[in-house]
Amino acid sequence: MPAKYNRNRSTGIRLVSSSPAARPNKIHLTQGDYVADVVVGQGDHPTYYYVLQRNGSADVLELERYDTLEHAREAAERALERWSENGELHERAS
Repeated sequence: MPAKYNRNRSTGIRLVSSSPAARPNKIHLTQGDYVADVVVGQGDHPTYYYVLQRNGSADVLELERYDTLEHAREAAERALERWSENGELHERAS
């Protein structure tokens, strides 16, 4: 949603409030014994990350940053294929 502006006669336009743009929910992918979450980072400019872990483990096997959701998701899918010898890719929206 765009920021709201008030006109100030002496300085022109000034920002008085804004609300963040809607961002997609986390994407949760699983394949074999591995899980990958694609999440959006905090901040003004959206940054997307994928986090790869073994199912049930807190250890992070891979963590990468991308400028688009599509690139992060594609990279997460490739990572799952590399780490998982077999198994079908599954997605659960969060």
